Amino acid sequence: MTTGSALTADVRDKLTGIPHTTVYVGSVPKTVPTTGEGRIKPYIVLWPDAGDEPAEAPLDMTAPGISWGCIVTVAAHTAMEVLTTAATVRARLHRQDGPGGTTYVQVPNGAKVGEDPDETPPRQFLPMEFRALTTH
Repeated sequence: MTTGSALTADVRDKLTGIPHTTVYVGSVPKTVPTTGEGRIKPYIVLWPDAGDEPAEAPLDMTAPGISWGCIVTVAAHTAMEVLTTAATVRARLHRQDGPGGTTYVQVPNGAKVGEDPDETPPRQFLPMEFRALTTH
């Protein structure tokens, strides 16, 4: 069986390397990367949970597995940059294998691109939800 920290590290590694995009886990620094014109460069923040035992498991518990979730928030200067980065996130995670016999799936959450006007410069963001389920 795998752990929440192993799944978080795997997702971080799968998303690291998206061009001009920084990946953070659990927090965002006060200053994020910007262009020379002061525009926010795309960044991703992972908000993982610790993982739980799945609702369904073999009666003999020979393979207990894990059910793990992570909100993946994509932020950028414009909504179009957010949507472009979100499509890349989906391609790198949805239906992809993770450690310990898990598979990542995107969970529809109805979220729309929003704006955070409290930050300077303002930025657009989109929270996406993914789960890792043990596949037997």
